[in-house]
Amino acid sequence: MSLENSTHSSQNILITGAAGAIGQTIAPYLRQRGHQVRGLDRSPMPHMADTIQANLADAEAVQRAAQGMDVVLHLGAYRNNADFMDVL
Repeated sequence: MSLENSTHSSQNILITGAAGAIGQTIAPYLRQRGHQVRGLDRSPMPHMADTIQANLADAEAVQRAAQGMDVVLHLGAYRNNADFMDVL
């Protein structure tokens, strides 16, 4: 789905990994185009108004963050293999 060619004038977009370099860059880009943006990250996100600070391994927090969203941009990642293997 293209955000530029969407039939909706504004979409609710969740960005996981919103505190990272790509998340911090794309959030203002999307807001400037009229989209409502929510960030999910385990680190603080002072550049965003609508945020949920939580770990991606917290299924309840992820479900809460995704509530009412039209699009999810999944940019979040585990920083080391030990954390990733614990979740698996």
